[in-house]
Amino acid sequence: MMRMPWHGKYVPHATLDILRGCNCVCPNCYNGSRETVFKSFEEVCGDLDALTRFRRLQTVTISGGEPLLHPELCRIVESIRNRGIYPAVITNGILLDENMSENLRRAGCKIVLLHIQEGQARPDLPEASAAAALLEEKGSLLRRHGIVAAAAATLEPSDVGGFRKVASAFAQSGVFEYLFITVARDFRVFADPRAEAPDVDDKPLLATLENAGFRPYAFIGGRIDRNRPRVRIFHSVARRDRRGRVAGWAVLRASALERIFMAAHRWATGRSLFLSKSSSARIKLRMSLNALMGGRLSGLPFALRALVRGEELQDKHILLELPPFRRPDGRLEWCEDCPDMTHRDGAFVPVCLHDVITPETYETETKR
Repeated sequence: MMRMPWHGKYVPHATLDILRGCNCVCPNCYNGSRETVFKSFEEVCGDLDALTRFRRLQTVTISGGEPLLHPELCRIVESIRNRGIYPAVITNGILLDENMSENLRRAGCKIVLLHIQEGQARPDLPEASAAAALLEEKGSLLRRHGIVAAAAATLEPSDVGGFRKVASAFAQSGVFEYLFITVARDFRVFADPRAEAPDVDDKPLLATLENAGFRPYAFIGGRIDRNRPRVRIFHSVARRDRRGRVAGWAVLRASALERIFMAAHRWATGRSLFLSKSSSARIKLRMSLNALMGGRLSGLPFALRALVRGEELQDKHILLELPPFRRPDGRLEWCEDCPDMTHRDGAFVPVCLHDVITPETYETETKR
């Protein structure tokens, strides 16, 4: 696996937290407030100013709570885009309709992460078994408005069947190119420094994803143990026939091409790359170059076959995020240069710990 070259000010992503409270109840949510409290537009801009001083951002994800509840969401999206940063929104999709999708597109939203899954208590999902259909429906709605649709899921580490189901559905979907999986944890445990919170065993999860056609491509390590992946990135390519059905599947391995491209992008723009979208033609070219520069040689005939048959290629990315844990020495472990940092009361805190540790606790932890 390739270690993602993100450090310090060149980490390309952060999370902008704009409200507390939600119109949906999800198991293991790290949002500690049921009361809806909005940040003002000025407060949000202050947080955004702090984040951009801290990092040269390519992408910012607007989060909460449920961002679509905020009356000035589109104004916030527009403010991010006006800074030359790609805005993304993570939402449960309850309030997402034609009008909201078009407003987000006009404001400059580039990607929406849809957190729709079984186990949520939500008014638009009377039957849990309908979650997959609702996710596809909302994703198709976004694509009609020119917004990249991504899927987000939070799964228990013991729910191997859930991982298998989510990964298999994602592999077959023609709507989604990104799937963000967060391994669940009861984050309230971190409020007590004496409580045990061991690391999760991710071996069964990795085996399940590999059986679905995904293998780790790159990783982000821990802040203490840099060699233990906390985030794994999987990159595969689906070949689709004229009816949109999956006709073939290729697993990519990082080559010299990716390292050169990311270094060149940072040199040219002053920013690292977090999210990108490629056309089918560019994917065919990239796969051919990847094969010739140290990737999987099977990628070259795969791309040529798609070219000869007139088939479309679709990128399929999975980001698997492990939760923080408490080491035997008492220190908290989370991602090195966490890409999901947010700004709270003058400190930069991982968004997953936003509601359970104070900025003072976070500052103490980073010095240990």
